[in-house]
Parts: sequence; C-alpha cells; structure tokens
Amino acid sequence: MDKSEEVENFLKAYNDKKDLYVFVYMTGCPYCEPIHPIWEQLEKDMKKENVKLAKLEKDNASQVKEIGIIDSYPTFLFIDEKHNKSKEEPERDYEGLKKWVHSPRKHKKHSKGGSKKKKSKRKTRKTRKSRKSRK
Repeated sequence: MDKSEEVENFLKAYNDKKDLYVFVYMTGCPYCEPIHPIWEQLEKDMKKENVKLAKLEKDNASQVKEIGIIDSYPTFLFIDEKHNKSKEEPERDYEGLKKWVHSPRKHKKHSKGGSKKKKSKRKTRKTRKSRKSRK
C-alpha cells in the first residue's frame, strides 16, 4: 500500500464518524513486523462485520494531526465516533486483537438504562448555618 493511500484510507475511516481501531507502526521495527500479516487478516475479517480498522506508518502518522504524538511502536489507538482517542495495549496475536476489537468497552457509551446515583438532599452544617444567618 502506497503511503498516501494509507493516509487517505485513515482519513476516510476517521471522517465516517464510527468507531475506529488504528495500528501505528514503524518500518523495520522488530515488534511491528510480525503484526502486519495479523492486522491484514483482521482487516479482511472485520470488513464483513463493518468494523473500521486502519494502519499508519510512523511518517504518515506524523502528517495526520488527528493522530497526535506517538512515542512508541507499535501503537494501538481506539477512536470513537466523537473522535475521542485512547491508546491501548491489546494482545498482539490474532485472537488478542480480535478480542480488542470486540471489546464491550467500546459499547458502554451506547448502553441505556442502568442505575444513576441520586443526589443526596441531606443538608450539611455549612448549609444549615448559612440559612440560619439569613433569617
């Protein structure tokens, strides 16, 4: 894949306003190289499930302001539909990356219901004193 094509694919996925999983790598990095074939297989498999994945080489990532500063490689980012970013550390094998992509963490913002804490109506001493002084 050509470098400009990599940036184009990332920006297209980023602008879709859907959850996006990003693999940022450095050419020649001994930790990144074994992940490439795994990521490519994951991209094919997740395309069927309509999950957005992208990868960026370090030089391309530095040109894309939406990524921010990357200080280690490989780096895995989760970017939600509101463009909130989090750097994450999934397992680096196929099953670990697939589990990361299917993590329930990404669905928490979509959950409905649940219990909300009610605010206590209990008055504090400070509140009681200030009310007495007003009288």
